[in-house]
Amino acid sequence: MPGPLDGLCIVDCSSGAAGPQASGLLCDYGAEVIWVEPAGGDPSRALRPAAASVFNRGKLSVTLDPSKPDDKDMIVMMHEIKFRVQNSESIVKSLLVVKGEDSVRTAMAKTVGLPLGIATKLILNGAIKLKGLHIPTQKEIYEPVLNELVIG
Repeated sequence: MPGPLDGLCIVDCSSGAAGPQASGLLCDYGAEVIWVEPAGGDPSRALRPAAASVFNRGKLSVTLDPSKPDDKDMIVMMHEIKFRVQNSESIVKSLLVVKGEDSVRTAMAKTVGLPLGIATKLILNGAIKLKGLHIPTQKEIYEPVLNELVIG
């Protein structure tokens, strides 16, 4: 039976309890979830086999060994927005694909680690003056980070 997330594909690189539980719920609601495990399998399979089988039910599984030179990570993000103006329906799609080069220059390092490191530097140097907990979709955060990425 299709759920509200039918047609959505999630790549789950989490471990522990919270991430697999959350992606398990996405799977329950119809999303296709691909669980990426480290070489040899996720440690939760041996440590908490009952929990691992419950949290990861219905998921596809693949292993990735970043120590092997041929194994590289890749991030794929696709947004598909359907909207209607008057009686005309339209779809706008955007796609981002970032491929890792090796075990150091990974796709995660490029898309998460580098911007996070830049934001940290900007906060410590006083270029970002916000206090408290914020998300990076705020102009005061993303503009200086993007400027640094362009310059750097």
